[in-house]
Amino acid sequence: MFKKITLLSLIAALFSSAIVPSANAVTESSPTKTLVSTTWLKANLADPNLILLHVGDNDNSVYARTHIEGAQFIDWKTELANSSESKLKNGVVTRANFDKVLKRVGVTSKSTVVLYAEAKSGLKATWGAWVFNLYGVPDVRILDGGLLKWSSAGGATTFAATAAKPAGTFKATVASSKLRAKIEEVVRNAKLKSASRAVIVDTRDSASYEGKAAGTGLGTAAKAGHIASAKSIPTASILNADGTFKSAAEIKAAYAAVGVTKDTKVILYCGTGLLASASWFALTQILGNTNVKNYDGSWFEFAATAPEAVIESAAAAK
Repeated sequence: MFKKITLLSLIAALFSSAIVPSANAVTESSPTKTLVSTTWLKANLADPNLILLHVGDNDNSVYARTHIEGAQFIDWKTELANSSESKLKNGVVTRANFDKVLKRVGVTSKSTVVLYAEAKSGLKATWGAWVFNLYGVPDVRILDGGLLKWSSAGGATTFAATAAKPAGTFKATVASSKLRAKIEEVVRNAKLKSASRAVIVDTRDSASYEGKAAGTGLGTAAKAGHIASAKSIPTASILNADGTFKSAAEIKAAYAAVGVTKDTKVILYCGTGLLASASWFALTQILGNTNVKNYDGSWFEFAATAPEAVIESAAAAK
């Protein structure tokens, strides 16, 4: 009788683990817990510690039509960025205003925050993950492929309003200087000739890097070209066609080709910091690299204010 009960218990346990992924179940793209799959999210939607955030634009139109059940809306432009910081960059939400966001969406020290993008690019979700990490939120994840991947995988959506969470109690820390590069640091590293300098990586497309295009999300940059010494690894090259991240092995190989290892100092930039935030997520949250910064002023700021000596034009890049 005891053997029969034990066998039945074992079968039940195996069956249970087969249909309900563990708390650390992740997408195949990543060996870490920070990039979650649609399967993981379906299994964990009812977790009371889950804070699911639909990152969108301030018109709220997509969220109003369709969102994942239980998701709260967060406005990228006003709750994660800060246009008043500078006319030359998107800026980062202030600590005081971010505290209001954390309180509104219900973040506590026990929360698992999962952000997802409403567009295929996923960039506003990766920017959000960068900002949440910048302010010390301990458990921040992204739904790989966002809303489109969720829908294509048969995930249910709704237009019904999500009930408000109890007020959050987590307080933002001082913004980490280890995750965000300022222009002075970028210029200094672009001038350095020693091996101790950071590897600067341009995550825009090849045309922008080569100086054949100067468009950014904030308008046309003052100059075309790239930061001196920068290597080119377009963010698009580490993403699949459906907006999900490529495998950790593929991402690692792409960066190894320009000399980046787990301990290498890296500064990422693009046009306005959005593309670079996705590459920041790939390097830090998927590969586990610990010395990577997003220069969110990026090319739009750099081209307008940096010394000519650290700007390489199309002609110089040939």
